[in-house]
Amino acid sequence: MNAAVQPVVFPPSTLVEVSALVFPELRVEIEAGARLDLDLHTVEKR
Repeated sequence: MNAAVQPVVFPPSTLVEVSALVFPELRVEIEAGARLDLDLHTVEKR
C-alpha cells in the first residue's frame, strides 16, 4: 500500500488525572521517557 492509503501507526500514550492526594502535603515525582529519533513511517506495525 502507498502512504496515502496506509494508516499511520503512532505509539500508545497514557493520560492519568489525580484530583487530590490522601495527604495533601505529599509530593509526587513523575518520570517519563520519549524517543525522538524514530521515523514513524519506517516503524513496523505490531
